Amino acid sequence: MSLLARQIATASAIPQLLPSDSSLGSKQPFPLLIDPPDTFERWKDLAARYAVSGVQVHDARLVAVAQANGIQNILTFNGRDFGRYSDLGIRALDPIEIGK
Repeated sequence: MSLLARQIATASAIPQLLPSDSSLGSKQPFPLLIDPPDTFERWKDLAARYAVSGVQVHDARLVAVAQANGIQNILTFNGRDFGRYSDLGIRALDPIEIGK
């Protein structure tokens, strides 16, 4: 599992959330992915192609970065928001369903 650049602030808090005796040692639990240079163009294309507006432009940006990094699965409680991208191979996975 990877974290996108948008989650860097959250990811920086992960070490504080892990127990001090964590078996992870110094290894990061999730690799951080940096936005590639073409992120804005990908994002703009997705927003136009899927007529995205309002707060859902943030989801389109996540999809743009995921695509640029070869990621198909997005872990989210809001799977409906990503359903429009299924034709691109993007799958929204619910953490509650995965934990069963």
